[in-house]
Amino acid sequence: MQIASSRFPPAHPDRSLQCHALIADAICEIVDVAKTRGWTAVEVLNVMDEVLSALRTSSGETGSVQRVRLSGHPTNGKNLR
Repeated sequence: MQIASSRFPPAHPDRSLQCHALIADAICEIVDVAKTRGWTAVEVLNVMDEVLSALRTSSGETGSVQRVRLSGHPTNGKNLR
């Protein structure tokens, strides 16, 4: 998966639209690949919601986005890969 660089400076009104299109395409690609591996689109999108929420929380605290761990899961995410 490749995401192009922005063609617009940060204050440009079309910058967000370009980001939206690029990210939407990337998400669709992730869902499509996951479906070929046996996951349903609903499962993948629900997990994406959870991960995005955790990323928002962690990036607000640190100012950067880092891999997040599962919380509240019985195995705490161990041995899942």
